Amino acid sequence: MASPKRIPKSLQLELLSYSRSGAKKELAALQNWLSTKTNFAEVADALPQFFSRRNFCGAIGGAYGQQMFNPDRIAFELSLGGNYFPDIVIGDSQQKSLLLVELEGAETDAVFLKKKQDEQYPDFSSSFKTGFFQLIDWTNRLKDASPRNLHDWFTFEPACMRTLLVVGRNEDVGADPKDQGRRRLNSLAEMFGPSGNPVFVVTYDELATIVAAYLSGQ
Repeated sequence: MASPKRIPKSLQLELLSYSRSGAKKELAALQNWLSTKTNFAEVADALPQFFSRRNFCGAIGGAYGQQMFNPDRIAFELSLGGNYFPDIVIGDSQQKSLLLVELEGAETDAVFLKKKQDEQYPDFSSSFKTGFFQLIDWTNRLKDASPRNLHDWFTFEPACMRTLLVVGRNEDVGADPKDQGRRRLNSLAEMFGPSGNPVFVVTYDELATIVAAYLSGQ
């Protein structure tokens, strides 16, 4: 079986002509796609859906970015040197704000492994751990980067940055904030999120819900 075709890698953020009405249409299309899929992979399924919906990605930046009032920059698979390739980067060049996004799949056990009989809590999956700690690596990478590299990658030197991991479905963690799975994800993000650079972890369903609320409030 042939490997899924990857999204072309980028060397710098590109201009994004963000449209709120376009974002709403693309959100509806993504919600429809999610309603037809239970489990899906990152590279073959999820990333192409986001790649074809740039206004929706801009709305993700508005919903999660710090003071990202006008998302006007975007890139997919942006090279930050070495082995650092965020799936999606959204920027606001006026506010010098960045949001780096990692997509993981929504396969069975995408977030938690099946709990063993002697375990109180199920372990996190290897794909979840890989995705989550990439967020931390990116933050450290940008802290160590030179001003020239930052400008080359983003066209501006970022004043603020946030990171977001999208993984799994609500059934994997529970939709209620009081659910054990959701509380564990929130605790992990709070524990490892670098000071001043918040880390967000959401399911694909939560992402669609939060972006919908953001767009309805604009």
